[in-house]
Amino acid sequence: DQEGMKTVGNGIPGFYCRVGLAVSQDDGRTFTKRGPILSGQLPKDSSGRGDRGVGEPWVFAEPKGEFLYAYYTSHERVNGRGVQICMARCPAADALKPGAWKKFHAGGFTEAGLGGKDTPGMTSGQKDADALFPHVVFVPALRQFVMMFCLNVWREGNKPERSGIYAAFSDDGIHWPRERMQQIWK
Repeated sequence: DQEGMKTVGNGIPGFYCRVGLAVSQDDGRTFTKRGPILSGQLPKDSSGRGDRGVGEPWVFAEPKGEFLYAYYTSHERVNGRGVQICMARCPAADALKPGAWKKFHAGGFTEAGLGGKDTPGMTSGQKDADALFPHVVFVPALRQFVMMFCLNVWREGNKPERSGIYAAFSDDGIHWPRERMQQIWK
């Protein structure tokens, strides 16, 4: 939603993003919109920063098939945090119900997907840096979840050293220890 939003900078239009659900019943040839499943805890505010809300999702079924997990970028910047990666889930059997999604917050999937609070699962861990664009898979041979994501250290200017693509590893797909994160491309 770009209506009334300030620019992000350098001529880039601003936005307030939400994550919507669409379903295909013909092997992906067409999709039917079901509605939003994730939104920020803060309402749209055109007087603040140019980027707001939650977006850039990645969804997959966890190995047991019990839950669908959605990893997304939070542009909320609540409690002094920057742009970070958060997650939500829903029971796979309830995937067609937009209200079934719950955000991860304070150690559990307890907050509503629409408007609820979230706790970042992956942060940049650095000043003036954003973690965004998550892509997660489960690698059976490793028995590990692997997340590829971008780190944008936006004050590096023309000499990016910390910005780039990173890989992170997790035993459960929820907790991502900092010591198991590494840069793979600058």
